[in-house]
Amino acid sequence: PVLERSVELIVHKTKHPNHAMELARSLDFSGIDCLIVIGGDGSLHEVTTGLLLREGGLNSAPPVGIIPGGTGNSVLTSFNQLNAASVARHILKGRVRRVDVARVSMINNAGEPSVRCLVNVLAWGMGTDANTTAEKLRWLGPYVVP
Repeated sequence: PVLERSVELIVHKTKHPNHAMELARSLDFSGIDCLIVIGGDGSLHEVTTGLLLREGGLNSAPPVGIIPGGTGNSVLTSFNQLNAASVARHILKGRVRRVDVARVSMINNAGEPSVRCLVNVLAWGMGTDANTTAEKLRWLGPYVVP
């Protein structure tokens, strides 16, 4: 509601895994002042990867704001910013924090080259197994924190 009352919004809802990455890679950002992600670390990961894979990379995209809406929200937790209305007000004020983004090139499960980026965490093995299990238990509600 804070954003709806203050700025013109163009909303794109994701429909499947990696859709946020596809949107971030392909949307025309002409005239867009800020790309706002409502989600958690996975949504931010997808959007940042999509932006990184654009022609021109991250420099060809507007600043990214993230409003907490995910399960873990570790990025926003590290900034002590878990109140959605407060985060929206910070975005409206144009407050920008630069963060490090790492680019990882790998061979995916299908044996194909793949590029992903990360904003705060790189995990494999036990860490990703724990997230996969937590995702299956999402029906338990807020008691599941990967």
